[in-house]
Amino acid sequence: MQISSKQIANVLRAVSEQVRAERTGRAGKSDSTAPSGDRTLISGQGSDITRFKNILSRLPDVREDRIAELAEKIASGQYKPSSMDIAEKMLVRELADRLK
Repeated sequence: MQISSKQIANVLRAVSEQVRAERTGRAGKSDSTAPSGDRTLISGQGSDITRFKNILSRLPDVREDRIAELAEKIASGQYKPSSMDIAEKMLVRELADRLK
């Protein structure tokens, strides 16, 4: 199965619109319900994000055990990812690159 750049662009556009709506706090809200004046809203998400960043910073950049395992499978001819797995990784990588 081949994935066109147009299909990737459509997925990325939809995700970008959703992220933008969530960042502005307007996901699923109409303009008529917009609050008047300035407000600060702090949710548990901020502390969750900080906690996850701390956890991720302690993880190694390279998982040597996983690399060795995959290298062995490739060398023996046992590594055969499905086309769906490959397509998913391509989309995830493209999205991650755009979010940087």
